[in-house]
Amino acid sequence: MDWPNFHFFCRFMAIKLKKSIPWEHAKQEFENRYQQRSTTNKTSEHIIKQLSCLEECQQIMALETYGTLSFKTKLSNFKKSKDNIQYHLCLYLIFIFICVGSNTFVLPQIKEIYLASGVEPPITLFFQHWAIFVSALTIVALWSALSFWRCNNLHRGFTSSKQNWLDVMLMSKASLKKLDQIKELLLMPLDLKGHTLTKNLFEDDLNPSYELQIEIDNKLESLNADLFDRHNLVHRVFFTVLILCIAALIHGLYAPIFTMGTIVG
Repeated sequence: MDWPNFHFFCRFMAIKLKKSIPWEHAKQEFENRYQQRSTTNKTSEHIIKQLSCLEECQQIMALETYGTLSFKTKLSNFKKSKDNIQYHLCLYLIFIFICVGSNTFVLPQIKEIYLASGVEPPITLFFQHWAIFVSALTIVALWSALSFWRCNNLHRGFTSSKQNWLDVMLMSKASLKKLDQIKELLLMPLDLKGHTLTKNLFEDDLNPSYELQIEIDNKLESLNADLFDRHNLVHRVFFTVLILCIAALIHGLYAPIFTMGTIVG
């Protein structure tokens, strides 16, 4: 999500509303003057829709707060995670290529040699159940890809009160709790004087925008660390399954060749 454009929209609208320009007219002016910076994603649209329903004084207060906040939902470890995913994909494709090539070209040749010698060709565990090995590796590779995609799209579902099945599947309970806390913080400017945290900040003459920014940054940093640890776990599981599959493939290819040498000998 392009959060900077959303913050810019909020600053623009706050200035126009202070000049007593109606919401719809101000929004239309923004779209005409800054079409390239229009916010068209579900998360920002949900917040903007709720903003439009507030009273004018609440709108200005909420817009000024959103305008000074900065939502950085990109993983700080994004590049490293992306490199891991690309590495996973390369290894996965190489394994599939070797596996298909062995089944198509190598194994039939070995069978022909055995049959020509009048011996029943042995079928190793890997080639008996090769589909299971490939399926297991595919599932882990898909898990890794989904985990990376979700980490790189943290803004999705920020405005939803329910946890979706993908989050439940990919995140730990601690991460889900932190995600819910971030959702609450992101929507807090819509009712600054209704939430206990921001209400207390006002009463103590503290800056709600500044304090909310600190809270959001801390939660996002903590969630980022949790998700990266989770991604590393998936990375280790993938390599474990890949090594097992490679070992089974090597055994499946070489065991008949060594047995063939014994028969010929």
